[in-house]
Amino acid sequence: MVVITGCYAQLKPEEISSIEGVDLVLGAKEKFNLVHHLQQLTKGDATKIWRTDPAMALYFQEQIKRKDSKIVIIKIARKLLSRIRYVLINQQPYEFGIVK
Repeated sequence: MVVITGCYAQLKPEEISSIEGVDLVLGAKEKFNLVHHLQQLTKGDATKIWRTDPAMALYFQEQIKRKDSKIVIIKIARKLLSRIRYVLINQQPYEFGIVK
């Protein structure tokens, strides 16, 4: 198995996944779940890409401190659906949020 992980993998996963022989591309935060991802992977599968939107992760962390986890998950789902709708309507690629 060939796994590429880290900051560049977070920023340019499609570019890395196009490299022959790469089986898995993990973003910076996903590298801590490497064993889990490897267990779900079979050699010969198409390249899998896993990455986390840092702005969404930060939003989740801020909300979970104040609210019930079920409410926070619903808020995240609505936020993601809103972003997906924008992507589909405007034919734009998904833009990962910037954390300041």
